[in-house]
Amino acid sequence: MLPENPRTPSRKLTFRETVEAWKYYAQGHFPHRITAHFDTDPARMYDVLKERLHHGSKQQAIKELEKENPPLADKLRRFKFKTKKAADQNQSDLFQT
Repeated sequence: MLPENPRTPSRKLTFRETVEAWKYYAQGHFPHRITAHFDTDPARMYDVLKERLHHGSKQQAIKELEKENPPLADKLRRFKFKTKKAADQNQSDLFQT
């Protein structure tokens, strides 16, 4: 649902919303779609996945998923955000002058 005024800033995620975001992510939803669902800035979703926003939300999502869907809880428990490198270590000599 789009806001009436298109110039309004994106919403900030609440703790409860970050728990739901973790659950969506564990189900296989893409971060950009979760971001659109909550009408927030894409950087906030990555703050959630990097566990910089609302500490404890991942643990809460795992706790809830253990009751709802144990295999998803296990999948989320093992999740660790991996940062992609812009260049392979072997390519670094291309940038040397």
